[in-house]
Amino acid sequence: MLMKVNRDLDLRRYNDAVQTDVAVIFSTVDGKPPFERNMISFSKVNGTIKNISVLDSSLDPLAYPLLFPNGDTGWHINISHNVPTTSNSRAPRNKLIMLQYAVYRLAIREDFRMLHHSQKLILQWIVDMYMRIKDTRLHFIQHNQTCLRSEVYNNLTDYLESNPNASNVGRRVILPSSFNGSPRNMYQNYVDAMSNVQHFGKPSLFITITCNPRWSEIVSNIGVGEPANFRPDIVVRVFKSKLKALIEGLTLKNIFGKVEPLIYTIEFQKRGLPHAHILFSLNEQDKIVNIRLPHNGDS
Repeated sequence: MLMKVNRDLDLRRYNDAVQTDVAVIFSTVDGKPPFERNMISFSKVNGTIKNISVLDSSLDPLAYPLLFPNGDTGWHINISHNVPTTSNSRAPRNKLIMLQYAVYRLAIREDFRMLHHSQKLILQWIVDMYMRIKDTRLHFIQHNQTCLRSEVYNNLTDYLESNPNASNVGRRVILPSSFNGSPRNMYQNYVDAMSNVQHFGKPSLFITITCNPRWSEIVSNIGVGEPANFRPDIVVRVFKSKLKALIEGLTLKNIFGKVEPLIYTIEFQKRGLPHAHILFSLNEQDKIVNIRLPHNGDS
């Protein structure tokens, strides 16, 4: 996809991204990501055609032969891992979910990993795994509405009674608040934030921390001459550690004073770098109540 723009026109937030971006584009009726990938294999032995499901272990080696040169199996529904045990009995085996499998693949080890040196291909694999994880979660929610007790959600009964054509819109699928990005999840976070403002008053300070691709922790863990945007796994891990250290300094070490509530949100810039906006309220004794202007001779 080629985007033609006028280089002399500055659109601010609508400017093109300056770093390499890999994205998924799909079009569905309800906005739900497509569950299958339309991966088809043809057998030379018996001449049969087989559709490869996203739950099949052969999907990853067929879709990414460069990342799986030895034909290693990808994630499948029966994959499991050993649980460490202190007894001499045989260790139990737990099912490995798709998210845990992706984390295992992205883990940095001493031996050579093709995935970490594939540049744009690792970006495609990460985006693909993200969509597969989201879609499997949505697939589970869609087929387990009774377990989620969706019939007791507020406003659902009122909607069915007030809308005479409600029966014609199809089956309604309720996303719980535990699903990140769902309307109930965003509304719950908004209500929590507003309740803090109602109880503690307006925030005292607003702090923004932005990821720096030249941090020593990032530079020392990527290849020589390799751009940081090709290793988003390292960038986000380092940023999360820095953000955690900052929050601990604000809440535990009381850098600006005793913190009452603290709220933050993480966003990603067009350069692919994360940054966080932090709002917090200080104790009444530590709040800034006036501004002292510097006099002559003050530094």
